[in-house]
Amino acid sequence: MTHSHAWSGPLPAGSARVRIDTAAAIAVLDPSGRIILWSSAAQALWGYAPEEVVGKSLTCLFTTDGAALLHRDGRSVEAQVSVSPLVAGERPGGFLLTAEPRVAEARSSAQEPGDEALMRWMFEQHPAHLGIFDCEARNLKQNQTMARATGLREDELRDQRISELIPDAPLIENDRWIRRVAATGDPAQREAFLKVPGEPKAHAWTVDYFPLKDPAGLVRAVAMTAYDYSQQYESRERLALLGEARTRIGAGLEVEGTADELAELLVPRFADVVSVDLFEAVFGGELPAPVPSGPVLLRRAGQRPEFFAAGARPTAGETQWHPASSPVSGQYSSATS
Repeated sequence: MTHSHAWSGPLPAGSARVRIDTAAAIAVLDPSGRIILWSSAAQALWGYAPEEVVGKSLTCLFTTDGAALLHRDGRSVEAQVSVSPLVAGERPGGFLLTAEPRVAEARSSAQEPGDEALMRWMFEQHPAHLGIFDCEARNLKQNQTMARATGLREDELRDQRISELIPDAPLIENDRWIRRVAATGDPAQREAFLKVPGEPKAHAWTVDYFPLKDPAGLVRAVAMTAYDYSQQYESRERLALLGEARTRIGAGLEVEGTADELAELLVPRFADVVSVDLFEAVFGGELPAPVPSGPVLLRRAGQRPEFFAAGARPTAGETQWHPASSPVSGQYSSATS
């Protein structure tokens, strides 16, 4: 390992935003030697994703004797390494570590990878959320997609139940499913609605669980894959709604019955309260005449729930004048203008 000269001058203003044009692997360390920044080239060289290594000591990157880099899979990597102290005025600013594999190592890395490396890459880089749990639902391993969803690094989550760190009913139910699969040895699938950290609303998920068995057939762990299928779910719900609307709405010729069927279909799927108000002419089978801007008279044709709060008007069958300033009058005037 070689060490460069210390940078004795002050750090330049805005240095945190400087882009370093180099193919070398780069890590920034705090004054205690813990990793605080990790480049994509460092991930390629050591095999660690940022969430796995940030916060750890520099020592995890080297073999015990310090003669070589220690890859995530346990093999040593020959490289040219430079560690440069960063100084900001009178205070230590940490260290800049750069590493470049030696020519022989660079050539070997271009060779065909082995089965172990391919399986590890598949697990880590799979777009689905992948996790492995022990038979008591404690986390053993998660891939990068799962780490982004939970907002937790693997070292924070290992040997912990996700539901203990992120209390949420669907995650508690997730623990039950893992234990069930561990006990029965049979795979299982379920659908769940879950809001992950950083998302504004819950998404629809399909989750598969399957046991990991040893050669003797004993369950040693449970694997889980989760896919966000919100778009497919919403499309399915829209098709189901259209199908239901065709069979439920307009079967009769009565205006009141059709309005009531519409309100019933929408509650509680889209709203807690729905009312359908129509012009008087519609009840006689005619189209309403154009209405000038001003108050509008409408009759309540249907509503759900059938009884609103006590004293609320109008009720079904009653009429009500809506002033020109009301949203109902404004919307009608805009639609007919």
